[in-house]
Amino acid sequence: MPWLLWCFDRQTWPHRELLILDSSERTFVSVRDDVRVMALPSGTGVARKRNLALGAARGDLIAWFDDDDWQHPEKLAWHVEALRGGPRTLDRRPGGSSTCTNRDARRSRPRRGA
Repeated sequence: MPWLLWCFDRQTWPHRELLILDSSERTFVSVRDDVRVMALPSGTGVARKRNLALGAARGDLIAWFDDDDWQHPEKLAWHVEALRGGPRTLDRRPGGSSTCTNRDARRSRPRRGA
């Protein structure tokens, strides 16, 4: 979890929460207002976790942060801008795969190129 929290804390987008769906044997505990933890049975699959996260999230925009992935500090800001139809694209971010969605299932993916 330290890597996940480190990446989350460095996001430049100020309006965010982190929802951790924890199926480990020792459930992570957070005392932070911007981090919520849902304890799940061991072996809960990724698809089930993401469906539960969609139902529990408080915001209108949802982005996935896996606990073993590095996230660019502007990931959320770029996705918000893309989903809102801003002029900037996600082309400028470093390589890797990234997706986010809003509650209407409008998806944002970085485009390859320029």
